[in-house]
Amino acid sequence: MSIIALFFCLLLFFPKGATCSRVLIVVNSNSQLSKRIGDYYRKMRGIPKENVCYIRASTKEEIKRAEFIKKIKIPIMRFISGHNLQDEILYIVTTKGVPLKIKGGEERASVDSELSLIYREMVYDMDINPKGPIPNPYFGPLNKGFDHKGYDIYLVTRLTGYDFNDVKRLINNGIKACNYKRPPAGLFVFDLSGDDYRLGNNWLRIAARRLKEEGFSTLLEKSKEFLIKRENVMGYASWGSNDPQFPGRHIEFKWLPGAIASTFVSTNARTFKRPPLHWRTGRFKEVWTYFGGSPQSLIGDLIAEGITGVSGNVYEPYLIACVRPDILFPCYASGLNLAEAFYRATPFLSWQTVVVGDPLACPFCKKKGEYNRVPPIYFRQRRLYFSFLKRTRTAKARFFLAKAYLSIGHTEEAEDMLNEAIDIDKGFAPAYMALATIYMNKGDDKRAIGLYRRLLSIRPNYPLAMNNLAYIYAEKGERLNFALDLIREAVKKDPKNPKFLDTLGWVYYKRKEYKKAISFLKQALSISTQAIIYYHLGKAYIKLGRMDKARKAFRKLMETGQIVPNIKEVNQLVGKNFPLFGR
Repeated sequence: MSIIALFFCLLLFFPKGATCSRVLIVVNSNSQLSKRIGDYYRKMRGIPKENVCYIRASTKEEIKRAEFIKKIKIPIMRFISGHNLQDEILYIVTTKGVPLKIKGGEERASVDSELSLIYREMVYDMDINPKGPIPNPYFGPLNKGFDHKGYDIYLVTRLTGYDFNDVKRLINNGIKACNYKRPPAGLFVFDLSGDDYRLGNNWLRIAARRLKEEGFSTLLEKSKEFLIKRENVMGYASWGSNDPQFPGRHIEFKWLPGAIASTFVSTNARTFKRPPLHWRTGRFKEVWTYFGGSPQSLIGDLIAEGITGVSGNVYEPYLIACVRPDILFPCYASGLNLAEAFYRATPFLSWQTVVVGDPLACPFCKKKGEYNRVPPIYFRQRRLYFSFLKRTRTAKARFFLAKAYLSIGHTEEAEDMLNEAIDIDKGFAPAYMALATIYMNKGDDKRAIGLYRRLLSIRPNYPLAMNNLAYIYAEKGERLNFALDLIREAVKKDPKNPKFLDTLGWVYYKRKEYKKAISFLKQALSISTQAIIYYHLGKAYIKLGRMDKARKAFRKLMETGQIVPNIKEVNQLVGKNFPLFGR
């Protein structure tokens, strides 16, 4: 749990809904098109003039990080602070003409994804300059609306397309989407790849199933045909040009106002410059098919067709970091607005994602209207509390500072804080646990084991430390008798803890006692259906030669929509041992 959620969970619930005063528009004064778009959107949505931030930046789509910080990030943060909008705005809307992406090695990212973190910088009063992705705190399959009580980020979307008419239509469709008298009866289309990319295809299957269960009209294309020319479409997801049957460019859908889409394509938001009429997608070895540095399909074509919202990637995000259709479409159909639905489905920030569209578009909203505002004292108290932590040298203060540092990707600072906490209070167990977890995530099992053993020498009956230490030994295949004694003792203290039961089953698996392993893993699943437990159960069944049971366990694993660390191994096992998803 984040520092914010931990200390302020007693405040009143923040209902969903939206007002236009919650939106900040970012306009590049050096771009006439950016100014035109910002002015049109502000007038159409009735956004206060005070909520328009003008910057002076390059009009190039790709810039260096130093330029992003100096010309975009710092001016926006100063504007927000100077107009006392930090806690008022929930959404930032960038416009075509504002740079799109930041070039570099590990620091490559979309401008919008980086801007989502500036609220966190202002709250914690520290710079964030991450290398690589940061977990999105809002990610997850819940239909709870967005607020600053529980989520220390902004939701950033972009108004862009090939030209002003594309963007104008995008804005108008977003407004029309809020004016349905009853939920639209549009079609949700999910097109599986002809090549069975198991994880992504399964997300598409889950999305279609969940919507169908809620009574929505869905089309799940399982054959090698690529779907084109569909009418009254409200949602769409596919592999785009990564599907061998992709038609080359246009899918020619007729979109309803409020329609959204997402495709598993690495660079589909790399540019919003209009390609030549003759351009068609191709393969990477076919250099003559490149446009904007890649032969892959572009979400700009979907915008030109009339879609209301769509997500894409400026650089390679890898499949695990793509927008998740199994979360996006059910959340949108449950009543979240466009920005909320897309960010619910976005696993990482400070990464490659771009969300295009009016953040307030909400065709399925059950309750339209204004937010109940959180009392201003809430935000003042949060900042005062964080300032207090910095000034106070106690183990608890250092621990919660470490948690805050971890939430923004500052691992080294977190380690320093946790070591300080342990120096201040040798018996402060949470600091040992958090520091050992950092070492485990870094693959430094030796230091993690040392911390757990130190903690157990101070507090011999600490079940979570027993569990974690036993799990490390099981993973390493070492000291399995000792690991078994540890986890048995932990289970005695908390017999209904699914994590402990899973570890006990895994230790038995490593000891080659597969029947006992299965017994405890099934007990764990009766309490909590976590992907990692299904993974352990499937492997145990494989060892016993029960491929029917293994098939069921791995199917359940995939249906959770969760990612396990060994997902490549899961895919190999699935592909090698049985066709999990036959056609």
